[in-house]
Amino acid sequence: MKKSISLLFALMLALTINAQVFINETFDETSLPSGWTYTGEGSNSIIISSTNHAEGDPNEVAVVSSNQGYPDFNGYARIVSPACDLTGVGEFLVSFKYAMELYEAYNMFEMGIAASADDGSTWTPLWRTLFDMYIYGEVNETVSLPETMDKSNVKFCVYIWGNSQYLWYACFDDIGVSVQKENDVTVTDININDIIGIGENEVSFSVKNNGSNVVTDITAKYQFEGYEEVSQNFTTNIEPFTGADLTFDVPTDIQSLDDLTLTVNVTEVNNTTDDNESDNTLEKDLSVAWGTAQRIPMIEHFSSSSCTPCVSVNASMKTLTNNNPGKYTYVKYSTSWPSPTDTHYIPECDVKAQYYGVSGVPVIMLDGDDRGTPVSQATLDSRFNTQAIADVRGAFNIDGNTLYVTADFMSYANMSDVKAFVTVNEKVIEKNGANGESEFRHILLKMLGDVSGTDVELKAGEYQRLEFTHDMSTTKMQDINDLEVTLWLQKLETKEVFNSHFAYEYTDHCYPVQNLILNEEDGNISVTFEVPEQGTPTGYNIYNNGVLIAENTTELSHSITVGDMNIIGVVALYEDGKTSVPVVKLNGSGDGVEETTFAENTFNIYPNPAKDYVKVSGNDINTISVYNSLGALVERIDVDKSTTLIDLSEYNAGVYFINIEQNNGVSMTQKMVVTK
Repeated sequence: MKKSISLLFALMLALTINAQVFINETFDETSLPSGWTYTGEGSNSIIISSTNHAEGDPNEVAVVSSNQGYPDFNGYARIVSPACDLTGVGEFLVSFKYAMELYEAYNMFEMGIAASADDGSTWTPLWRTLFDMYIYGEVNETVSLPETMDKSNVKFCVYIWGNSQYLWYACFDDIGVSVQKENDVTVTDININDIIGIGENEVSFSVKNNGSNVVTDITAKYQFEGYEEVSQNFTTNIEPFTGADLTFDVPTDIQSLDDLTLTVNVTEVNNTTDDNESDNTLEKDLSVAWGTAQRIPMIEHFSSSSCTPCVSVNASMKTLTNNNPGKYTYVKYSTSWPSPTDTHYIPECDVKAQYYGVSGVPVIMLDGDDRGTPVSQATLDSRFNTQAIADVRGAFNIDGNTLYVTADFMSYANMSDVKAFVTVNEKVIEKNGANGESEFRHILLKMLGDVSGTDVELKAGEYQRLEFTHDMSTTKMQDINDLEVTLWLQKLETKEVFNSHFAYEYTDHCYPVQNLILNEEDGNISVTFEVPEQGTPTGYNIYNNGVLIAENTTELSHSITVGDMNIIGVVALYEDGKTSVPVVKLNGSGDGVEETTFAENTFNIYPNPAKDYVKVSGNDINTISVYNSLGALVERIDVDKSTTLIDLSEYNAGVYFINIEQNNGVSMTQKMVVTK
């Protein structure tokens, strides 16, 4: 969601003395906002960057170094505002967010904010500080202009001063100049996913206290478009310039797939009217998914065996994970810094560090977001209790040194431009670290597929299967019996992780049911399905609109009453509590059944295992490609009939992968075993 969320909010930020907000620039666009300029010796080293190192929303202003292709400078780099009329104003508030990183300690860098009444010829510092190495934070300072300064035409600048050969970057965002009110709460965010599920949805929101008084009481309300309004009083203790996350006690039961708008509004602060009501309301446009799944939070941990501060974080994370079995998925990236390089560093770790903008350790991303290091129990619980709109299941097995992974990624909503990630980790690595540790957990050995993820495009109710093999003797593995495989689904652009799961270990894949069909007749829906293509489930769970209506049944059919909307899901159950991803169909309005075609269920390969031949049968098949376990193409066949016979007489014994591509472009891959 953009920082300028609504027209009302944007109008509030206009440079008008009546609103007592003179500057509030969030640098949303890709170019410098109108009226703003860069000055100083470093003016040619300032850009609008798509990053958010200063922890505002992208974009932000960045002063960058020659190592990133910009000229060196020794002196000032200023970001200068348009002129403001502060006639009659005494004290006022200046604020901005910042992040700085240097190559080495160098305590002569200065950062601050200054004012000029002569179009930038001379600058009067209003606030400044010295810094070295890596710092980030937010400045909120009450200041005043000198009495002798002409206040009718004042420009402000945020600046750094120093020698840029020591600088990696200096980033600024959310620069503001305003007169502070006593009671002034801003609604800064609505903490709910852009896609929500059918059923009960709770609403959380974030506020910031921009006033001079401590906020001890907030009354707020929310409303999903077309649903009943919910109001609640919150007892708080929010100091000036700090924020808080609040959650309404009463959720709303969403029972329509129509897109809708959610509005959150603060109506009172400290039992009185807010002094600045223009920033008390936010809206968010939402779409509705067919259902929700249990979320398993994804932990991505950047660390190193040479990092001393990592020791205590590793100990805290070990305690957290030991206390929460089944409530997390985990991978740890061993970095090449600080020196000496971690012995389990692999280049994939650098790619992930660059993606997240990580330049030091320890850093932990939880579901794609840096929520503090280490992760607290409350934070993990909050994510675990936030429903997901996707589901993930997989399994892996070992034959000699060869690892075989099968994974299903399923979505309750249409998803495009999403990536499926699969990593192989070792649960416990024993070695002597330069930081004094001797035991390291969840260490990445290999990313399967592209390091930036495997492209998947999912329609509501569909799943996509991925299969991988890898020779683990080519990795830094210590014990082949101590592996784990992590699976997660993520949108690269936003970093949002939709869901994750550890693959089931050293076992066969839990295959979903096949050919789920809904037939409506005389006010009832007949639900029928077929057993999975492989495996022997112990039973099946059947759901209607997310409600369990048949538990651990062995029957392959069920009858339900037609409703305004029926979303039917079937999950195959296996021994030891293992399950498949759901197979889901929708009966939208009683006018008929909307069926989803699964590429996985449109053909058969038999016999499998096979010795002399294998038959591939199905409709609308365009080509069949056979690959060996190393990924090399063995044979490609153009198909013009429903059944194709593949001669195996020239094949060696082993594992192969048959890829079937349909005329509509849908394809999937299935493992085939050849015996001799």
